[in-house]
Amino acid sequence: PDAKGGWLRVTGDWNLFESQGVIDVALHRFPIVQRADRYAMMTGKLRLDAALPALNITGKLTADAGWFDLDMLGGIPTVDSDVVVIRPGQEAEPEVPLGISLDLEVDLGPRFYLTGYGLNSGLVGNMRVILREGKLSGLGALRTRGGAIEAYGQRLQLRRGAITFQGDITRPVLDIEALRTGLAVEAGVRVAGTARS
Repeated sequence: PDAKGGWLRVTGDWNLFESQGVIDVALHRFPIVQRADRYAMMTGKLRLDAALPALNITGKLTADAGWFDLDMLGGIPTVDSDVVVIRPGQEAEPEVPLGISLDLEVDLGPRFYLTGYGLNSGLVGNMRVILREGKLSGLGALRTRGGAIEAYGQRLQLRRGAITFQGDITRPVLDIEALRTGLAVEAGVRVAGTARS
């Protein structure tokens, strides 16, 4: 029942002559991402305030349910967004860069899961995602909820799994502990520090 009756409502106004306006988006149990490697059903509100080429997005979203497969991160190689391919006989089209700023609060709710790279766990917590002048940052903390990880040929139970964001979103602080349980000697792995180190 918690996955039924989803809807999306978009309201707002747009000035065609000045290319600006405000658009409000309300979601309720709406599947905003539906791919083979990830899924997210969200509830919340977003506001898009545009005076093109500038776009400011603010809002708050809660995941009613979600799943992300980490294995896809190491899959098909892609070209970086700043790479432009021009084939012989083709001219580069001038592009007007869109100045996007973002201030979004995200709560993962009670039913968000991660799988892949040997990991199988729930993920809870909330964070604020901010994009200013092309720099993406995050503030908040996520933590694992139960689950296990396959490491060193062993299945280890996650005792603690915390990911804390305090700025650059690519450098979260990790505090992860996983143990082989049910034996006379409980051995395991502990990872602490920034993701980059």
